[in-house]
Amino acid sequence: MASFGNLPKGASHTDIYAQAGKIFEEQVRRDRQTDYTQSKAFNDAIWYIAKEAQRWGFINLEDMAFVQALRLAPDDPRIYKEEGITFCIINDHKKALMSFDQALRFNPNYTEACKE
Repeated sequence: MASFGNLPKGASHTDIYAQAGKIFEEQVRRDRQTDYTQSKAFNDAIWYIAKEAQRWGFINLEDMAFVQALRLAPDDPRIYKEEGITFCIINDHKKALMSFDQALRFNPNYTEACKE
C-alpha cells in the first residue's frame, strides 16, 4: 500500500508527488462507488492526501493543495483554517493568524477557526 511513510524525509518534490499519485490511484481502486470525476469527490480525495503528507512531515505538498483548493473554492473558510494550522506547525505564527482571520472574514460564525 502506498504511503508517505515509505519516503525518506528529504524526498524530492517529484518523489512526493509521484507517491501522492499512487495513493490517489489506490484510493480510486478501493472506492469504486465514488465518482472522482466530480469536483467535490476529487477535492476531498486530494485534501485527504495533502493531510496525510502533512502528517508525515511533507508540508510542501500541503502548500500545493492549498493553492489548488483556493483556486477551486476561494471563499471556503475551512481552507484558510487548515492553512493556518500548517503555518502553526512550521512556527510561522504571523501567517497562521492571517489565515485564521481570513477564515473568519468569510464566515464570522466559523468557530473552528477560533479554536486554533
